Amino acid sequence: MLISLNWLKDFIDIPSNITAQKLAEDLTVHVVEVEEVINQAKQYENIVIGKIESVKKHPGADRLKLCMVDIGKGEPAQIVCGGLNVRKNMKCAIALPGAKVRWHGKGDLIELEEIKIRGEKSFGMICAANEIGLTDEHPADEPYVMDLNVDSEPGTSLAMALGLDDIIIDIDNKSLTNRPDLWGHVGIAREIATLYGVSLKEPEVKQNNYEKKPSNANVKVNIESEQLCRRFMSVRIDGVKVAESLPNIQKRLTAVGMRPINNIVDISNYVMLELGQPNHIFDAKKLMPNGENDGDVDIVVRNARDDETITTLDGSERKLDSSMLIIANKSKPLAIAGVMGGEDSEIDSDTTSIVIEVANFDPVSVRTTSNKLGLRTEASARFEKGLDPNLTEIAIERILDLLRSHFPKAKIGNITDVGDREQSQTVIETSVEFIKERLGSEVDLSQIESILKSLGFQVSVADGSQSGDLKLTVTVPTMRATGDISIPEDIVEEVARHIGYHSIKPTLPLIDTKGGDQTNRDINLERKVKRFLSLGAGFQEVENSAFDDVRMANLIGIDEKTDEVEIINPLSSDQQYLRSHLLPRLLGNVKDNLRYRNEFSIFEIGRVFKPADSSKFSARKGSDIMLPEQPRRLSAVMVSRNKDSRQLFFDMKGIVEGLFNDIGIDISFVAQNAHAWLCDSAELGIVENMTGDEKNRGEIGLLSASVVSSLKLDASVVVFYYDYELMANLPRVKTQYREIPTLPPVTRDIAVVVPRNVTYKSMEEVLKQQSGLLESYELFDLYEGSQIGSGNRSLAWHLSFRHPERTLTAEEADRELENIVNALKDKFGATLRSKESG
Repeated sequence: MLISLNWLKDFIDIPSNITAQKLAEDLTVHVVEVEEVINQAKQYENIVIGKIESVKKHPGADRLKLCMVDIGKGEPAQIVCGGLNVRKNMKCAIALPGAKVRWHGKGDLIELEEIKIRGEKSFGMICAANEIGLTDEHPADEPYVMDLNVDSEPGTSLAMALGLDDIIIDIDNKSLTNRPDLWGHVGIAREIATLYGVSLKEPEVKQNNYEKKPSNANVKVNIESEQLCRRFMSVRIDGVKVAESLPNIQKRLTAVGMRPINNIVDISNYVMLELGQPNHIFDAKKLMPNGENDGDVDIVVRNARDDETITTLDGSERKLDSSMLIIANKSKPLAIAGVMGGEDSEIDSDTTSIVIEVANFDPVSVRTTSNKLGLRTEASARFEKGLDPNLTEIAIERILDLLRSHFPKAKIGNITDVGDREQSQTVIETSVEFIKERLGSEVDLSQIESILKSLGFQVSVADGSQSGDLKLTVTVPTMRATGDISIPEDIVEEVARHIGYHSIKPTLPLIDTKGGDQTNRDINLERKVKRFLSLGAGFQEVENSAFDDVRMANLIGIDEKTDEVEIINPLSSDQQYLRSHLLPRLLGNVKDNLRYRNEFSIFEIGRVFKPADSSKFSARKGSDIMLPEQPRRLSAVMVSRNKDSRQLFFDMKGIVEGLFNDIGIDISFVAQNAHAWLCDSAELGIVENMTGDEKNRGEIGLLSASVVSSLKLDASVVVFYYDYELMANLPRVKTQYREIPTLPPVTRDIAVVVPRNVTYKSMEEVLKQQSGLLESYELFDLYEGSQIGSGNRSLAWHLSFRHPERTLTAEEADRELENIVNALKDKFGATLRSKESG
């Protein structure tokens, strides 16, 4: 959901020291998750209002003109332009050097520079609307530049002059699931007012400020399906005229992603986005059976008949069934209740009389209908959360106020109000001591009262006992009483989130514990893995949804149609497939957290879902449906803006080696190039050495540049994943005691140059085979450069030799070293770069 900061300021005075970024952070911590803060003006940087002082023909091009333009910098700037409509004293949009535009409205954005065009200097560009993304507001296209009717002085930023300087806050809809009161600007404003201790200015609704006389026709409503429609309000208005809505309304709708249509439809959408209450406006004439404008408007709210059809506003014909609620007249359906209106009764240029509908529909019914039809709308998203029936009255009054500002002479009929009009208030008994106990932190009565009252709760206080505990009787506002707030713990949560969970000092409760059973191998393994990665390697554990992020999955070669389990009746489009890999969601975590951190590491142990394999799984009793395979997997990601990508890759390799060593599993790494989404030169398969199974059971790899670019990441990303089920069942290396050697080792350092295609593993095998006295070895340097020739690399090793029964001589160590060097020469064509005695 998109929220406009300028719109919020109608209802609250945000403290001047609170930046948009700070506001977003506070909302995320205390209220809802903010995904992004969008500065509307950013795309118009270095674009200003200019006034053309003179126009003359370009000496070297018939179709071009030389324009001297006042851009607010004293001396006019010369700009070459091909617009047919440029003229003296015309105000226009000037993109200065450094601005980003689409050349002739096509292709990617390019950054302008001061250049010469046919031998004449041009300081920027006089813009057409399609070159700066303003075709909706200024439909004229090339070769006509924007002719601006504004009062702004030359040099004024275009964003400020056109009112395109809003800040847009993008809120994650999932964080609003249990908060129907937050699906409009007023609800968000109420939370912000509580956060910063400022007053909330409710929308100005002038109740009954219109003629309470019926016009030529009244609206009669009959609710047949009372359980699915709790309240239905309607009113007819005559004497309207369809046109563009006021500029302020258009700008606000556009800012939050809603396309302006006309004054009547825009007001309907405006109120929905402001208050969170969906509504619909019909053409009154189209509701009449005879198509005439006189007579009563009869509306019935009923269940559809099986196979009944309606063509909705998006032009699609939809087949209905008897479980779906509709709004109809005597002859046909007019709208799918809570989802979308019908094309047959929409507002058009000939509309002069309208009927407003503001209703409260059953959330389960709306959600079921929306899912069956595959039709998700702004209205259904709000209704399915469970709205306050009292909100319908506020919304219809607000719509009437806005319509009256457009049509002062319109005739407003009687308001029809049918159904259960009241949402019963919920009263919760609690106490200050109960809240303090649940929080585990000190909080006083004044804090509790201030928070709750600012959020719209009523609080009464009484001394409940000799201990002095203050009893609280909390009356829940109806906007929060539809399923959100119902028990004392909900009141505790309201206080806690506004105090700030981060400000509550964590304390360990006193618990009488007994020793648990430590024989469970799976539990011990999970603890060991988590302890190593979190405490030992500094990773953070995450737990992601079992539903897959299809876009992310596609980037790493997963085809949701063939590789994943599909949900037959998903709750939403982003919950259609169960994950078959942990990495897609982890990559989503990477994208989210790079907004706040330059370097971090995360891991997850979780189940993935594979299409059913009849050889492994049987169907449920009495069913032919096969259960999906649900193995556990381990995945980890390291991310850094600061480290070299190769260094990050080796860091991950070292951590994985340490993890398996800590668990007691002997593994080897195998260089490979198996996945297009990983870098060719930074991909290793993981093979365990205990069972002789040479199949890769996991991988380490550096995310390819193409995937990093697709995700718009400016960091290096290394991934690791492994078959956790296998990890739990693999044999362990037995730890054996070995005495500390009493004889000294002889050490040698050696550097050899080999072709780049020679792997570390193959050289390691030669080291092991060529000397029985080689006790240990360590690669300490890797070099590639012009000094050793292209296509080569130098590897430097620490070698340690020891005889088990006597002191090794230097000559014996040198012979062992010579055997190793000769073997490397014979097998790989290696050349000795240097050697050194230790």
